[in-house]
Amino acid sequence: MQQPKILVGCPVSEHHRYSTKEYLESIKNLSYPNYDIYLVDNSATEEFFKELEKQVPGERSCAEIQNVKEKIAASRNVIRKKILKENYDYFLSLEQDVIPPKDVIEQLLQHKKAIVSGVYYSPFPVMGKQQLFPVLYRWLRKEEQEEMKKNKEALQKLNPTLQKQLEKNNYDFTKVRVKIKPEEVEEAKLMQVKQCGLGCVLIKKEVLKKIEFRVDKTNDGFDDATFCDDALEKGYELYVDTKIKCKHLLKNRPWTWEEIIS
Repeated sequence: MQQPKILVGCPVSEHHRYSTKEYLESIKNLSYPNYDIYLVDNSATEEFFKELEKQVPGERSCAEIQNVKEKIAASRNVIRKKILKENYDYFLSLEQDVIPPKDVIEQLLQHKKAIVSGVYYSPFPVMGKQQLFPVLYRWLRKEEQEEMKKNKEALQKLNPTLQKQLEKNNYDFTKVRVKIKPEEVEEAKLMQVKQCGLGCVLIKKEVLKKIEFRVDKTNDGFDDATFCDDALEKGYELYVDTKIKCKHLLKNRPWTWEEIIS
């Protein structure tokens, strides 16, 4: 039986030049036998793409879009269209600064899920300091919901952002997400989540037939948060394999997202 056909790719740009060498080495040396690579460069100039096309397949597109979040979503939709047109079975969204285990495709495929992610970490501000958390979110548990309803003043002091979200949504807890803590992904398991990033996630073609990547202008998120919301609305469940730990190349990043999207 032929193994599923996978397209590995993501939007790329010259901003991630610092991580590109290691990233390309990684995606060119995955152990799965039936995959192709396709990268969509949306850099401001053609220089980066000229370097890129000598090494991997791809195209230059969406550079004219000024809004960075919309540019990324549009670039991802270029890949989506290729997957549907050329009848790939899955899209492995693997972003330009995420380095997965060599057998990441085999590990993700074994779960036979429509959407399943690996684990990678990013810094988030906590009590005035940056701490690393998995780019994964869960629903609030029932006991947490009850506690927040009872102690609104305490929540306002502890987590004013969450309190604001709850008030905005009239305490509809289904619309609220909570960061998954590092200790929650230490043990190897398949775990259901509310949201994941698009840094390392395997998505079945049937999902992409129903959902385009887009930016929700009513919140501050990127297209990954909106994709997860849309998938849940369409009846799909999202999972993470906590055994799959990826390296996130943040150490030498010469910029912040705040600088780029401002």
